Amino acid sequence: MDTDRRSANKLVLCRMLRRWHNVVNTNGPIYSSTNAGITWVSNAAPALDWQSVASSADGALAYAGARNGGIWHWRATPALVLGITAASDGVSLSWLIPSAHLVLEQASSLTAGTWGNVTIPPVLNLSNLHNGVNVPIGENIQFYRLAVP
Repeated sequence: MDTDRRSANKLVLCRMLRRWHNVVNTNGPIYSSTNAGITWVSNAAPALDWQSVASSADGALAYAGARNGGIWHWRATPALVLGITAASDGVSLSWLIPSAHLVLEQASSLTAGTWGNVTIPPVLNLSNLHNGVNVPIGENIQFYRLAVP
């Protein structure tokens, strides 16, 4: 993680997974940005003297520690983004490790109620914090999605 601290305006820039997460501490609410400060969003944290902040890889779970010892917790619904690339023996599916439990599902059609869990366990790639599954290509068309169980 790269950091850049500027004490004059108390701006802290944290580089995580090729995305900048900016956190402003002004002895008040916590604001964050995922686009290097172009836009800012309040995390609805109480106005305290914040000392530290930590975020999950997907940005959907955050904790902040106040100087008085209190801990604040924030959770959002993570974006479900499933990547697919061609592999020599099929397709490779990957997704950023989530802050919530997700399962990879498959179906032979997009009709509701036909989804089932993929039985191949995902492998964590520590270089990019993505779960990945290599699925062999069969004779039938398959659809894949991430779902909350």
